Amino acid sequence: MAGVGSLAAGEHALTVVAALVHAATPLTPEQLAAALNWPLDQVTSAPHDAGHHRDLADPVAVRRNRSGVFSVVARTDRLTTAQRRRLARSAS
Repeated sequence: MAGVGSLAAGEHALTVVAALVHAATPLTPEQLAAALNWPLDQVTSAPHDAGHHRDLADPVAVRRNRSGVFSVVARTDRLTTAQRRRLARSAS
């Protein structure tokens, strides 16, 4: 990423990732905006930026479900299918 705008976008993306990890629960864009004291458009653009620059949030990814709620998940390319399966069994 080059340029001041890209740097700010990257910082915003990392802040949203940190907020979602800290919250440890999915949040709506409105909840994130209120918690971060940011305009709604800044919150909604940050995960988009993180998605275009996957290395920003590695090893996690920001997901948005059909209801518009954001959450953080482990990137599927970091663990094999067998590793994910074993971890799921260990957690239950």
